Amino acid sequence: MTEPSQVDLNRYSFRLVLGRTDSGAIWPLALHESHGIIASGSDAEALRALASAQLESLFHQECVGNAELIWAGQTLPAWAEGRKDVTAVSEPAEIFSRLETFVEEQNRRFDVMHEAGSNNLPHYNAASAAAGRDLLPFRMFFIEDLPGTVSRLGHTFLDKLCYAARYGRACGMLPYVCTQNPAPEGLPALLKAEVGDRVCLRVPSRRDSVMALMAVGAETLSDGELLYRNVEEKEEAVRLHY
Repeated sequence: MTEPSQVDLNRYSFRLVLGRTDSGAIWPLALHESHGIIASGSDAEALRALASAQLESLFHQECVGNAELIWAGQTLPAWAEGRKDVTAVSEPAEIFSRLETFVEEQNRRFDVMHEAGSNNLPHYNAASAAAGRDLLPFRMFFIEDLPGTVSRLGHTFLDKLCYAARYGRACGMLPYVCTQNPAPEGLPALLKAEVGDRVCLRVPSRRDSVMALMAVGAETLSDGELLYRNVEEKEEAVRLHY
């Protein structure tokens, strides 16, 4: 396998456009450095619109390789309808089955990548392209209503979701979950411990903002604004437009 220093990994690294700054510049999240995304906010429709816009950006960027999305929610956004690289699931049993398959594929990829001497998807795909081998697609598993899904499917589902977040960064398979309630009953501490990248729309109180971002500020947001913060790196929250 080609050494990482000999490969241009940027061309093989997917980024999620989280929003735009006041100057109009895009704010990308490098997904090969992420364990997933947690999005919080009190307005379900606004959360859905935010996630839709961010996830659509996966399919409109110059990146070598393919992206695939599993959308676990009630209705696909218009841009995703008819796409072969987007799979829609809505029934609880099917969502559970898809997550099981997602985790199984993560484990399979670990074995394949370990055998090839690679520890991240951009490097594996770059070296595979140079050798004429098939590339592995980047995948995201989106859950539109995390509290409702966990309440229906239980702790076994939550454990698998946490596993997917814990090990997804290396193999290019990440969860993206939405919750209207960042309190423990709506955003389990087990998952918060695994996922550092947080986005938040307006919430009712400073307490909700702290639970979502470990920082105040989301209670003051206007329509069309969000805060992004990586809580693991203890960065300042960044105000963006979407």
